[in-house]
Amino acid sequence: MAAGEHRGSAYRLINPVMRVPALGLPDGVVIGETAAITLVLGERHPDIGLVPAIGDPDRPAFLFWLVAMATCGYPVFSRACHPEQFTL
Repeated sequence: MAAGEHRGSAYRLINPVMRVPALGLPDGVVIGETAAITLVLGERHPDIGLVPAIGDPDRPAFLFWLVAMATCGYPVFSRACHPEQFTL
């Protein structure tokens, strides 16, 4: 990321919003956003315990913190680390 490769045309073809990370799935679909990647990996590989299963008493807290991280954490870090993207 420090080199800015995720801002280039090659990465734009992989992930049009140019955010890191992006995950390529076996069927060729590419998804971005950490929360989405976490949920997809957890659902596709339930044996690793990444995501609490539906009905697990830990699932509501897990979902709360996953969404909080995605909606609160990213904007703060984006603005702090890349203010040039948010100023004229």
